[in-house]
Amino acid sequence: MECLQCKNKIGEQERLFCSDKCGKNYVNAHFEYSKTITDPTEQGYKVLCKSCGKTLKTIPDITLDDNLIKELSNHLPNCSHEKPKTGSKCCTCGKFLDNDASYQQWIAQGGYNGFCSKFCEEDWINKYGESDSMKDHYKGRERDKPKPNQPKPDKPQSINLGPDYSTLTKPQQEGRQKTQASWINKKNTSFIHFECDKLFSFDQTIESYYEAREEAKQELNTHKSTCQTNNTQSNWEKEIKSKGNIIYTCQKCWGKIRWDKTLTDYETAKQQALSDLKFHQQHECHLIPTQRTIAIYHSPNQGGNQHAPIDISLTDEDTFLQREKQVEKEELTNPFNWKPWAIGGVIVLLIIGVIVYFINKKKRK
Repeated sequence: MECLQCKNKIGEQERLFCSDKCGKNYVNAHFEYSKTITDPTEQGYKVLCKSCGKTLKTIPDITLDDNLIKELSNHLPNCSHEKPKTGSKCCTCGKFLDNDASYQQWIAQGGYNGFCSKFCEEDWINKYGESDSMKDHYKGRERDKPKPNQPKPDKPQSINLGPDYSTLTKPQQEGRQKTQASWINKKNTSFIHFECDKLFSFDQTIESYYEAREEAKQELNTHKSTCQTNNTQSNWEKEIKSKGNIIYTCQKCWGKIRWDKTLTDYETAKQQALSDLKFHQQHECHLIPTQRTIAIYHSPNQGGNQHAPIDISLTDEDTFLQREKQVEKEELTNPFNWKPWAIGGVIVLLIIGVIVYFINKKKRK
């Protein structure tokens, strides 16, 4: 057996190195340690690959025996040798600042170094206040200083938009805001258990779409555990003829993936919708609407008009079907239908006109 470091032959089959020195050199050449632990309650060290920076294992102390070294070495043949991007980051959103166009524009306008934009600077000030260095930087300059706890239009403070809202990209946050606005204006959404066609309406008295959805989701899960009906194909055929839409909702941006009513087979329509949802979530959810190829609806369509390739292996275990009814604008703005009355009035006037015409003609004769 050869030593992993110097490649000299060693007699003992259980050992990996011919000497302790070779073992230390091998470890120092391929691995490094980091005391940075994301979870404050977690103790120990992270062992990282020196080539790609990937965390391979967390150990209680800096002691590597032969078995652990052998386990770590299994990573080396598959190592990408590409370290993750490093450099200065924005203090608020964590975006890398090197070679970032928005950051360079922000600095050119006299912005404070450490943030990529005015939005991130204001967000930081609202949360933590303005530091002495920031005050010195802007001393003698005119700028709009945001007041602490001042609500911003693109990040509502009063309505619950989900616990993960702050971690989303700007297009995803805007998507949730549009869904919330649509919920306040229409409030005509419900979950549906398609096997039995039972609806679980969102509580219209709840202002937050997220909170109303979570409440209805609990009711749906309770029903699923006891329901034994399965009429999916016949229910889908009825749904095709209806005016509403069956949709899946993206968990990030809350955009809607509609089932294609041109697909008459229930399983085909379901797998197509699941495939569209998966493609959107993996490849397009973080993009601006004009860059998306899959149709994603926030009223109106905020994407393209294409379908993703169907993946028949997908399941709907972690998804929930929703039904949304289409509400005509005329019904919202004018509940009384004047059209038949107007047509009837015109016909009556025509009849009276004809009668008067013949009476006058008879008198002249």
